[in-house]
Amino acid sequence: MEKTRSLTSMGIITLCLTILTVSLFNISFVNAQKSIVEEVDGFGDSLERFTCADGQRPPTGFTPNEIINFNAIESEAGTTGEFIINGVDTGLAKEGEINTVDISGDQFTISGTETSDTLCQDEVPSEITISGECKIDDLLPVAEMRFEAENGEQGTFTGGVKCIDNDIPIDEQFKNQGQCIKFANNNPGSEITKEICKMIFQNKFNR
Repeated sequence: MEKTRSLTSMGIITLCLTILTVSLFNISFVNAQKSIVEEVDGFGDSLERFTCADGQRPPTGFTPNEIINFNAIESEAGTTGEFIINGVDTGLAKEGEINTVDISGDQFTISGTETSDTLCQDEVPSEITISGECKIDDLLPVAEMRFEAENGEQGTFTGGVKCIDNDIPIDEQFKNQGQCIKFANNNPGSEITKEICKMIFQNKFNR
C-alpha cells in the first residue's frame, strides 16, 4: 500500500514538473515570437574607395586599403553597437557607436556617432550612417555598403552583411527547420533556440 502511494506521489510530481517545463517553454516561445529584435553584422574592404573629410585618401601602408567592421542590435531594451574602420598596415583607425538600426527587406541602415579618429584625424564627434545590402557569402564579397559622416568622410565597401529582423515570423526568416537550427547553433545568445525552431516548423508542417 505504501509502495503504491509512493509511486502515485512520484507520478504526480513528474506530471507537475512536465506541465511546468512545457509552460515555461511555451512562454519562451511566445516571447521569442513577440520580441522586436533587429541585428546587423557586417564587414568589408574599401578597395581604395574611402576618403577623409578633405576628399583625400588617408595615409596608407604597403597595402592601400581600409577594412570596416560593424555590429548593431536593437531590442526592447534599446540599441547597442559599434563600428571601426582600420587602415591596413598602418595601425590607424576610426571608430564609434551605433544607436539606430533599420532593416527594410534586403536593405539596412544604421547610424551613430564617430568618437575617435587617428586614420584621418578629422573632427569628432561626428554623426555617421552606414547603409547597403543585407547579403553574405562564405567565400565571396557580395554586399555593397556606404559609409558617410557628417564631417565629410565617405566611402564604399564591399563584403558581407548579415541582417536579422525578428519582426518577420521565424518560419519566414528561414527556408526550413535545418536552416533555423543552424542559426540557433551559431548564435547561442539568440532568443531563437533549436527547440523553438522544431516547434515552429512542426506546427507549419501540420497546418
